[in-house]
Amino acid sequence: PDGSLQPSRLVLGIDEVPDGAPRHLRPIERPQTDEDELLQASATFELPLLLAGGEGGAGTGGIAGRVTREAWGNPLVGVTVTAYPQGVCGADGSYSTLTDSNGDYSLSMLPTGRYKVCFAQDSDRFQPECFDDVPSTYNAYDIRVLDNETETDIDAALIRFADLSGRVVDENDQPLGSTNVILYENVNGYWSYTGQVFTSVDGTYEFGGLTPGSYAPCFLSPTHVDQCYGNADSLDTAMPVNLADGASRSLSDVQLGPGATISGRVTDPVGDPVANFYVSARPSVYASGLHQPYAYTDPMGDYTLQGFPAGSYEVCFYGSQLSQGYVDQCYDNKPTDAPDTVDITSADDQLGGIDAQLAMGASFAGTVTGPGQSPLAGIAVSVARWNESFGGYWSTVYT
Repeated sequence: PDGSLQPSRLVLGIDEVPDGAPRHLRPIERPQTDEDELLQASATFELPLLLAGGEGGAGTGGIAGRVTREAWGNPLVGVTVTAYPQGVCGADGSYSTLTDSNGDYSLSMLPTGRYKVCFAQDSDRFQPECFDDVPSTYNAYDIRVLDNETETDIDAALIRFADLSGRVVDENDQPLGSTNVILYENVNGYWSYTGQVFTSVDGTYEFGGLTPGSYAPCFLSPTHVDQCYGNADSLDTAMPVNLADGASRSLSDVQLGPGATISGRVTDPVGDPVANFYVSARPSVYASGLHQPYAYTDPMGDYTLQGFPAGSYEVCFYGSQLSQGYVDQCYDNKPTDAPDTVDITSADDQLGGIDAQLAMGASFAGTVTGPGQSPLAGIAVSVARWNESFGGYWSTVYT
């Protein structure tokens, strides 16, 4: 009634205090009463009264620990250790120090309350983390600081980043610049995209800031046959590259061979060339990790696609995004949902005459108005088509 706060007890319905439970939950008693029949067992914990800003009242305490390298256990010097009071996310209002020559640190004179502690190495050679072995303050442990007490053993073992590099060359061992190198990491048995770079003019590439794990790079060239590491024709069959803590791995040269070409011309219903029309060729059998060559027609309506290994491909022509009214189609005037294939027997093939004469599609027109029949500009209008597959559904074909 007078506005004061009274201490209380909270009874938590858990079977037991688990091994390794946070020291910040301190058992006082385990009462068994008639009221606890539904709980079977209970534990009572002392909880601090926290004020705004993370302070738990008058008094100060401390946090101390050691920072080492995870792989070797040696101490790390000069690591920034930051304690964030409850409710503080940024640097303002936080407390920081550096580890000494033994990897030890101590934060003293901290106002009592709860803190999250994080560790970062300014040179970016080590992966930052927060206590206890989590990537950010979002799921970091709460460290309880009491008056005249120091919470010790708030330690961290940091992982040193690894790096991966190599070179891409052509069939004559000449460097291949502008090759797209995409890196994947094996996460729980599945390949997960990590990042991508393009080779420089000397054919070299490099990935840094990698955590220990299993990786596979794939090489996508606009002029040569794509492959994943280990001369694999898909990501599923790639040779994994295992990186340990702090590893610096330089891979052997990856040689990409010349591929077959597919070329042709795109014209309108009366035979005139259609420029800037999108043409792609996708393999009839999906190859994970690799791309499908594409090109845009030039002013004469011509296109050339390069870098094909032997196989069957669906060559299709997509121009609906140009708002020119042409119907999308695949080679030999086939619909995009039932294309024919173009067969390449070897990487030396040069298939020409894969042409398309476009047809005009139906059109819709109208006026969108608001209250009072005033016209409304900038309104998106979509057209959906009914598909009979999977029991029937509407799909947007144009916006």
